[in-house]
Amino acid sequence: MSRKVEDNRFESLAAYGGGVTAGPSHSQIEDRIRQGLAGVDPEAAREFLIRQLASLTTDLSQLRATQQSLLAAVRTRDVMAATVPPALAAMTSELIELTPRDSLNPANGVHALEWDRDIAFRWTGPGHELRVQAWLDRRLPVVFELALLSYGDPRNEGALALSVDGVPLPLASAGDKLLRSAPLPLLGGSAFTEVVVRVPYLTSETVVAKPSRRKAPQPAKADDPRVRGIAFTRLRFTACP
Repeated sequence: MSRKVEDNRFESLAAYGGGVTAGPSHSQIEDRIRQGLAGVDPEAAREFLIRQLASLTTDLSQLRATQQSLLAAVRTRDVMAATVPPALAAMTSELIELTPRDSLNPANGVHALEWDRDIAFRWTGPGHELRVQAWLDRRLPVVFELALLSYGDPRNEGALALSVDGVPLPLASAGDKLLRSAPLPLLGGSAFTEVVVRVPYLTSETVVAKPSRRKAPQPAKADDPRVRGIAFTRLRFTACP
């Protein structure tokens, strides 16, 4: 069978796979793939399937990360609605606080949870952006606060930039490694809100694990290849001070 015929058959299979949501059953899809691969050179079929699997795995990983971010935002809204008295329901945005132990994942632009003695923290990275999503009552004047453990690269101090739903907002120091935004733009009601903190300088210097009473000490790695930005201990939406 010519290479061109094989390529055409592969393209047909790929197109069919992309239409799975249209209704074919699992067995119908399996039969169609088997028929399409009948008589195809095994090595060529193997390479095609590897490419398709890699593509689907990447798509699935991105979908899962996005799903977790959206679920975290929905949980934040639901928890606030369930725990705050009705008289204060309109003020739930004053109470939203996220710690490194909350549902954060690579889609938020963070690494795994770590400890500095009894202080939980996360590094941002490997990209330049930390993304935080929450359901807020935007009728109220609210600010975003970011408590840091480390600026990573010292040049990040005073150089971090913040935006809310794509609109740049000033971000200023409000204490020792505590940063506070200008008030978020007011809207007519509640809205899914995304805050992005851009970290201009990244580092990949070696990190030595520190002991913690909450978690058994981990042996220090000779080399930590992660690309990191800033280390934070708390993210909070609160009323304007």
